[in-house]
Parts: sequence; structure tokens; C-alpha cells
Amino acid sequence: MILDESIEKAISLLRKLPFITGRTAQKIIFFLLKNKNNYTGDLIKSLENLMLLKECRLCNSPSTMEICSICSSPKRDHNIMIIVEEFADLFAVEQMGEYSGIYYVLNRRLDIKNGVGPDDLNLDRLLSSIKENNVKEIIFGFDQNPEMEATKLLLIDKLKSLNVGMYSIAVGMPFGSELEYADKRTIRHALLNRIKIS
Repeated sequence: MILDESIEKAISLLRKLPFITGRTAQKIIFFLLKNKNNYTGDLIKSLENLMLLKECRLCNSPSTMEICSICSSPKRDHNIMIIVEEFADLFAVEQMGEYSGIYYVLNRRLDIKNGVGPDDLNLDRLLSSIKENNVKEIIFGFDQNPEMEATKLLLIDKLKSLNVGMYSIAVGMPFGSELEYADKRTIRHALLNRIKIS
């Protein structure tokens, strides 16, 4: 069966998303077509708004403002910072509802094999954020894999002159696991039982 070109294109684009199979992509598109007079318009508008987001000047998370709502909140403890690889990791920690510090999102990991070296991590922005927030304690909220271990070691070396306490999340996170997919109880255990590095 030959579908309209615009339908084929939409299905093809959806299939590029993680975890979306061809059959799932078709179901989503058929649902959107069926509901194009209400839900679909709202969805399109919200996706267009995503395109307007920029990175927070202090933590790199997506924001409509120069400084995001977490970094600008007086209710957050600006003395404690958790460094994560991706915004999805920040979201996972926030969903737990028990962490009250601030964040820094690297948006990349050290990966020499694929051409990502220390200069690609934008560490000047991290250092600036730590100083501007007067951070006293840093937690490395990284996935347990070789690339993130290398990234952590690099950051420890770069940050040791700042005289801040450095911690790593506890072994509640098994090696090879991803913070983004951990359950709330595991994340809570990993944060509460963090291990002092420096």
C-alpha cells in the first residue's frame, strides 16, 4: 500500500526516535491524523516551543530564560552541585523529589575513540558556575561505564584546586547502568550513600 508522501515522511521520522518501532510509529501517526483538530495541534505547538529553548548559562539545561528555574530558585541549596551527563539524568534525579541542590549538565562525555577530548567538555563554564554559585560540595552523578569514569577522573583533576568536597554516587548504581533508567529508590540510595573522593 502506498501512503500519502507526508504520512510516509512522518512515519519515517518517528522511527528515528529511540524505542519507536515501525508499527508503533504507524500507530502514533494514525492517532495524530484521527485527532488533528484538537490534540495534534497542541502537540505541534509544544514541539515548536522546544525549538526555542536555549541552554541555561549556569547549568546547560534547556530553558526559555538565560538562567533556568532551578538555578534561579532561592529554595535550592546552591552550595551543593550534582554533575550529570545529560538532561535526562537531571530529570531522573528531580523526579525523586528529595535532592534540593543545583545541577550541571555536561551534555557530553570524554570519548577519545570518537574524537571527544577534554577541550570539548567546556570546562570553563563548569568552573565559572561553581564559583558563581559558591559551591562547596560536588557530586558526580554519572553512569557506571568506562567513558564516564574517565570523564570523572578528568573533572577531579581539573576541580581539585577549588577546595570543594567531591563525592561519587554510591554503588547502588551497578556498573554498566544508566542513571536515566534507574528507579527512584536506587537513585535515592546512591545519592544518600555517596562516597567522598576528595
